[in-house]
Amino acid sequence: MRRTVPQTWQRFEHYCTTGEFERLDRQYRRHCGPTAAANLILTLSAWEGKPASLSAQQVFRTCAKIGQRRMIYMNLDLFGCLGGTSDLLAGVFLDACLKAFGIEDFCVLRRRRATEKNIRSALGRGSLLYLELRRHPKYGNHHLLCYGAQLRRDAQGRNMLFLRCADGWVKKPCDLPLSDLPHASVVEIGLKERQRKCGDSAGFFLHVVIFRCNALCIVTTGQHDFAPVFDRVGTLLKYKCLLVRTIEQFSH
Repeated sequence: MRRTVPQTWQRFEHYCTTGEFERLDRQYRRHCGPTAAANLILTLSAWEGKPASLSAQQVFRTCAKIGQRRMIYMNLDLFGCLGGTSDLLAGVFLDACLKAFGIEDFCVLRRRRATEKNIRSALGRGSLLYLELRRHPKYGNHHLLCYGAQLRRDAQGRNMLFLRCADGWVKKPCDLPLSDLPHASVVEIGLKERQRKCGDSAGFFLHVVIFRCNALCIVTTGQHDFAPVFDRVGTLLKYKCLLVRTIEQFSH
């Protein structure tokens, strides 16, 4: 198994979109997180030389189900603000996807603010970045995968760092200027051999307590504000009351 990352991921990059998966099964909503996870799995599987035995749809389905089982991805869209993938638990979700598909060399290293320094250092190590956007002028709250970055001049002639991303909207690379990401975070996916240097995988401590009550309570800070207390939300009734409390260790 190869132990060094390529200088560029372009030979292995995948650009699946949410539109490809929207009509699968019972219809998926706010599924940019599982779509980005599918692009990650397909890219790393190609890099590891795994045979392409699974279709993009099969990879997406598996990732979505992993997120749903862990209450990290919620396949719903309530009032345009509730549903989707939790920002805070995205690292836990991605680690579970990597293990499910037998990705041996890579793991989630940490979650950090999307600063130029953090992005440059991570990409310089050959890592991939799962990008969490909040209040973006084009995408709003959105998750996508970043393969690389390039410094070039913008329309005003200023030097600007542009990220090469699979945005989940179009089937080709999308250049995202760093200046548009004041509220964004990145989850770094890199070689396992760097795990000790970066701390525990995903950088999270997760505590789950299940109560026998009549309500469902999810306490976290997520991509689409998973904070309300529900009396009834579809099939989630069977859980009675689930309190998920997460504490994150940031590396700034």
